[in-house]
Amino acid sequence: MASYWNLPLQVSFLATHWTVVSSRTKRPVLAPLSRFRIGFFLVFLLTVWIVVFLSLLQIRRYLGPLGKLQEGTQGISSGDFQTRVAIKSGDEFEELANSFNSMASRIETQVQELKQLQWGTLTALARTIDAKSPWTLGHSERVTATAVKIAQAMGLPSAELDVIRRGGLLHDIGKIGTPANILEKPGKLTDEEMSIMREHVNAGVRILEPIPGLTESMPIVLQHHEWVNGGGYPNGIAGDEITLHARIFAVADCFDALISDRPYRAGMPLERVMQIIQEGAAKQFDPRVVQVLRELQDQERVERDGKPQSVTLVGVA
Repeated sequence: MASYWNLPLQVSFLATHWTVVSSRTKRPVLAPLSRFRIGFFLVFLLTVWIVVFLSLLQIRRYLGPLGKLQEGTQGISSGDFQTRVAIKSGDEFEELANSFNSMASRIETQVQELKQLQWGTLTALARTIDAKSPWTLGHSERVTATAVKIAQAMGLPSAELDVIRRGGLLHDIGKIGTPANILEKPGKLTDEEMSIMREHVNAGVRILEPIPGLTESMPIVLQHHEWVNGGGYPNGIAGDEITLHARIFAVADCFDALISDRPYRAGMPLERVMQIIQEGAAKQFDPRVVQVLRELQDQERVERDGKPQSVTLVGVA
């Protein structure tokens, strides 16, 4: 690499101009630039790695709270209104978590109030139905409680227990249209009166059809007088064609009907009630449900008397 410049000597020294030339090989001249290039590349790579590392740390810092908030929203959307999120980041995420928890708490309170209103309304309807006859006062609530105990002993989940509660409380709502003289008749019903009485299951379905939330409970209303051998009403279906909820409820309904006073007879002793129900196993009732009811009665007897006493049953299926 070379450079030059002129020395004007003519004016001052009366001499010919000089041209000064400076030269040097390229390698030593460009060596600092090469070193700078290598150093700059290394510094650039190090800077990129530092930026990526810090970005990952920051993203991780954000993803943790975001993940917890996502889990919380999924819990609320799935119906778990007790879901809360714990974020202690000291920034906007902690404020957002506190707002989420406050919202979840209000939703939980409102849902509980709505549930209480729902069950209160259903219970009021059940009492209205049962109040039509002094002989059936409290029947729907008692039968429902018994059916839920059987379902719990059979391991049914809580959602299905609610289905049974709703259907149980409203299973006789169709009797609103049944004449009181038939409901309270002390003697045997005629064929015509029996036909009118049996119509209460279809009437109950027609009454409840407009309520979407009771769709799963409708089979209890319609099928609780069906028999597992097909000899029941209104449709004469049999076996698993009858929903498990209705099969459970049929046993509970019969149990309460037999043990309670009715206009045509007094309530029967527990032993006789269980004997009649056992005789109906595999004919009128699901044998598995009958077995669970018997076990529950034995357990209650042990808890009450302090010692096991078996009920003598006949016609075991």
